[in-house]
Amino acid sequence: MPAIAAAAGAGIGSVYRQFPAKRDLLAALVVERLEDTEQDADAALAGTDGPWSALTALLWTLAEGQAADDVLGEAMATVSAASTQIHFRGYGFFPTSKSARVFWIGMASGPELVALAAAIDDTMPSLGIPKEDRPFSPHITLARGRRASGSPRISSKDGPSRTFQRLQEKLSALSVPEFGTMTPREFFLYQSHLSPKGSKYTKLASFSLQV
Repeated sequence: MPAIAAAAGAGIGSVYRQFPAKRDLLAALVVERLEDTEQDADAALAGTDGPWSALTALLWTLAEGQAADDVLGEAMATVSAASTQIHFRGYGFFPTSKSARVFWIGMASGPELVALAAAIDDTMPSLGIPKEDRPFSPHITLARGRRASGSPRISSKDGPSRTFQRLQEKLSALSVPEFGTMTPREFFLYQSHLSPKGSKYTKLASFSLQV
């Protein structure tokens, strides 16, 4: 906060009168970002290149803005968690094995991983992001059906996938697979960019874990 006050040319007392805590300041910055996003959306729609060009232009504007500042990163930096050994074992399909569109392997660890997820979830409301309404279920996505959603929720468009059915047939003949273990020393914040050619992920920040 003192550095922010100095950069703004204001007294530290004035800053604290407006924002009693750092999270209050971060929340105000996020609101300002959302207002900027609304203006960017209006500007994109006002263009003459069509709706798809407007959408892609808006997404790139948002991506560049997110990469340029660290409002979300600053909030995430308040999260503190310990490292733990993670075991990769088992597998499954979203949303169901009969109507699969996502293939994943499971992650098992001690309470530290659950505590980290809870700490991140508790931080999000201060940024205007609602808490997750599903139980924490750590996993790694290995495959997704072409043009398929990664959501675990069942959709009216879901149906049998011959590709995933063949995969299940092969896996069912094996014992429960073990994919190894690891002890992470940091975790990363990524931003996903959706496009007709698939998602593109940009690493925005990294955060150390207590080893």
